[in-house]
Amino acid sequence: MLAHPKALSQLAQPCKGPCIHSLPTHSQVECGAALPDLPALAKSGVLLQMLLASNVVDLEAITQVIRDDVGLTTQFLRLALREFPHVSRRSLKLQELVVHVGLQALGAMAAGTKLLGCTPGDDVDVQACSAFWARARQTAHTAEQVAAEISPEDRDLAYLAGLLRRLGSLPVLLSWRIPGFDLASPGEIGLRMAKSWNFPQVLVDVIRGDERACRSRKSRWLLRLINSAEPSIWCD
Repeated sequence: MLAHPKALSQLAQPCKGPCIHSLPTHSQVECGAALPDLPALAKSGVLLQMLLASNVVDLEAITQVIRDDVGLTTQFLRLALREFPHVSRRSLKLQELVVHVGLQALGAMAAGTKLLGCTPGDDVDVQACSAFWARARQTAHTAEQVAAEISPEDRDLAYLAGLLRRLGSLPVLLSWRIPGFDLASPGEIGLRMAKSWNFPQVLVDVIRGDERACRSRKSRWLLRLINSAEPSIWCD
């Protein structure tokens, strides 16, 4: 479902006025340093391992499996940003990053990714997580479609921003026990997670979800774009 035409017209207008900078404190970043890895849906993790083990490498299929899963996308971005920081910040096109990272590193990532519902003792509602993953994908696809009409060069970035927009809601959903997270808002938690994982600033801003704190016009534009798509997707 695309955003309302009135919202599209607002998104097409350039942002005016200075952006307000708001940096996290040292304690905030430090709090996120010991975060667990995000899990992936079981079917996504298994499919990725099967594709990587195939005699015929299908980069498009591998990329699609990664981008369809919140956990795999997060794990992959962390890997790519760590191994190729300059390339990944210049271009957030996942298929290009898959080529740079390589099959061996991807295989290690896939093998080390926890799968939802497959770890003994996990206190996780797999059905609720699957619903979250589905809504995140829908937001991402909508953001990508709108960006393709307004700013085609940003469609890949819009997809990632839409997929990860509500990252800060996951610790509660995954029953994480992280000191300092219990009293923080989802936006603040998402900020800590994104900063801890060294995400590009444009994604940090969108995940934080505070337009006043955006540090670039592009991040403010992306946040507006995604916010215009979310109400019909995340309403209960």
